[in-house]
Amino acid sequence: MKLKKIVNSIGDLVADPVSVTYRAKPDGPSRIVWVNRSFCEVFGVSYDAALKMSWQDVFHWDYSEDFQARHSEMAALGQSGMSQDTLCLRRDQSSFWASVSLTNVEDDDGTGRHSIMVIRNIDELKNREQSAELALIEREHLLDQVEATQSRLVGAIEMIPDPFAIFDRKERLVIWNP
Repeated sequence: MKLKKIVNSIGDLVADPVSVTYRAKPDGPSRIVWVNRSFCEVFGVSYDAALKMSWQDVFHWDYSEDFQARHSEMAALGQSGMSQDTLCLRRDQSSFWASVSLTNVEDDDGTGRHSIMVIRNIDELKNREQSAELALIEREHLLDQVEATQSRLVGAIEMIPDPFAIFDRKERLVIWNP
């Protein structure tokens, strides 16, 4: 098997969507020149339709400028790669959270560059993260309620004129009035 054939098949072995874009000039438009099968499946486009997209079409409009700014900053600093969590947009306008890794490869003559983008769906991870955040907020709310109830209980116990004590299951003294 020839090396070129092996290299050409690697993209289709990757389960995550992969795209290659090309920009002829630093300020010129970029266009997608290659995508793997997973890209077409995840974004709901044919291979030919994907080649008519720009890489900005992959991102949700609320996040496209942010990703573009980060990409421009990376290029200005001479860095070849970056990774960022962002919201992506499918053809049917449904969105999903993704971790996008991007690497630039400059042309030998310096006239343009290819950008390789790997998009990993992290929707489930973001959903679990959001659920955990909500659980923490709920926990804080419940803790505040318990502390308020405990405060009222201590205040009420201190008002009792007779000796009073509360013990736990192991018969340890928990609270008493002075």
